[in-house]
Amino acid sequence: MLIILMLSTVYNGRYWVFFTDKGNQKGNISTQIERVAGLYPSITIERRMKAMGKPANRGDLPVYPPYIDSLKKLGFKPRYVSRWLNGVSGLLPEDMVNRIKKLPFVREVKRVATIGGGFPHIPKPLSYGKQETNIKLMSIDKLHNLGYSGKGVRIGVFDTGFEYGEGAHEALDMIHVIAKADFVFPDTIVHDGDTIIVPDTIVSYEQGEDYREGTYPNCYAPFCCQTDHGTMVLSILAGYAAGSFIGVAFGADYILAKTEQVYDREGHHVELKVEEDNWIRAMEWAESLGVDVVSSSVGYRDFQDTTGYSYADMDGRTALITIAAESAYARGVIVVNAMGNVSGDVPETSIVAPADG
Repeated sequence: MLIILMLSTVYNGRYWVFFTDKGNQKGNISTQIERVAGLYPSITIERRMKAMGKPANRGDLPVYPPYIDSLKKLGFKPRYVSRWLNGVSGLLPEDMVNRIKKLPFVREVKRVATIGGGFPHIPKPLSYGKQETNIKLMSIDKLHNLGYSGKGVRIGVFDTGFEYGEGAHEALDMIHVIAKADFVFPDTIVHDGDTIIVPDTIVSYEQGEDYREGTYPNCYAPFCCQTDHGTMVLSILAGYAAGSFIGVAFGADYILAKTEQVYDREGHHVELKVEEDNWIRAMEWAESLGVDVVSSSVGYRDFQDTTGYSYADMDGRTALITIAAESAYARGVIVVNAMGNVSGDVPETSIVAPADG
């Protein structure tokens, strides 16, 4: 009897690999930067000129392809490439980590844990309904009375997913969504019945599924739907139902990114470090589309695999998500992030990344 034993590589770790430079790019650097700048829409260029005084810099140059090819030859399976971080994340056999760390063009290796429509003319005064106390507490009503509704502004929302349009709450019927993408499971949707847009920065992804109401019997959390949290956050910004519920910036254009996984397949709440990876991808994607403001009601400190960031790491320079947020800010994007609500076993502070930036 002839027995053939098939041995396959075991990919039991996901890593970020950061490079020392952008490689031996051919041609003049200034010419390359100009060429890259020409790929962005005019609205992105205008915002960058205001913030940076130039349409692009070295950070916008592509990651050097031969570096990635060298990693592939050692068994690395790239998942996402980041120009700003000058690195690539993906799957890597544990026994190859030290070998990759010794490559002359590798700076660092870090483990990643896995487990529309238009609005009517603004009436004066607006009837805010359930939002009246919140709106007037922040004097947003005064801005609305002056005619400011967010029109002409592109707002990105990074969260768990979103239910809007036909079949959703009436306040979410007329949201003007110009782009949307699911960074958790790129083969699924940001809301029921939606069409997925997979950003070209995603090299590959693993198959997945949405966890929708009724599919996880062990759910004990207050929200029993993947999209609940994101939908509520979106409504505060974009909602419009006169006399019932009106948001802060109901006239803005929205870019929606699903970056957060709420439950595992058993219905238990999870906090995975790969969600930080998703957020970074979403930020580069949204920035390339000309986003002006990003609202992110998620943040990270501790993860399911017991790894995470310490209080000392909350210095604005250590967490990868914070570095990405700072990179976006340097390009003229206003990043508004939740500070965090960690308590109990984290006595030092409740702050989470990227709010430490």
